[in-house]
Amino acid sequence: MISLAKTTFSTDYTRFAYALGSNFNAPPPGAYTQADRTVVKGALSLPQITPGYYITPTISFQSNTYNATANPSAVALISAAKGTSVNPAAVQGFTIPTFSLDSGLAFERDASELKGFFWRDMLLTMEPRAFYAFTPYQSQANTPIFDTADAGFGVSQIFTANTFIGNDRIADTNAATLGLTSRMIESNTGAERANVTLAQKQQFTGQKVGLNGNIASPTTYSDTLGSASVRLLGNFSADMFGQYNTQLNRFVQTTVGASWRPTVGRSLNFGYRNVWSPPIQASAQN
Repeated sequence: MISLAKTTFSTDYTRFAYALGSNFNAPPPGAYTQADRTVVKGALSLPQITPGYYITPTISFQSNTYNATANPSAVALISAAKGTSVNPAAVQGFTIPTFSLDSGLAFERDASELKGFFWRDMLLTMEPRAFYAFTPYQSQANTPIFDTADAGFGVSQIFTANTFIGNDRIADTNAATLGLTSRMIESNTGAERANVTLAQKQQFTGQKVGLNGNIASPTTYSDTLGSASVRLLGNFSADMFGQYNTQLNRFVQTTVGASWRPTVGRSLNFGYRNVWSPPIQASAQN
């Protein structure tokens, strides 16, 4: 067993300046066209790793401080457009902790039945994974947005605590994710020829922190995700991804892709993505 405490610490200082021209009704940072932001991050984890399983508890935190300057012209134009005096709210920083627990098992066996397909001695693995994360809620409605966006909902994001990418938002969460991955690996070289993953997150409390303010009616359900990829001989590979919404009983996102690399420096790629969006207004047709 490998057990070694891991500590990480980082700081980041950024000065933002926006030249919005006359477009002062743009999304956040809105009237704040200049700001200094300091971000401090720290984490302590204690991984327990063996050939058959791993478990990694982690305690982390992120602290943001801002020194923002409102543009007087922006404030005047926004006030004129709304017909009332607008005073930008005081910029809000935050210090938010997160606890997460990541764990998994690894089983493998010789897969002689796959030799006829890949023409190689193959191993077949089965890797269940469980991930839990808890981040307390703290309102960030008065925290400006400079470099942050939704991370999306994919197989890689479902096993993370924060649903945002960037440094201006920390999502509150109390959720557990269960997943299962199976891989087909060449016995002699260790090259991965195929993998399949299924994952489902269960939210115990709905997320309240949104990108542009608090979420009014947070929900606790989560979609089921699945992905598969195969890499055949001849440098040909194919990938598939699907996101199934259990409340709507339909796939809300599907992706298929293929790639062929006949020689070094040459490749042919194909990709198709279908994303379903809910109708804006109910009608007889939708």
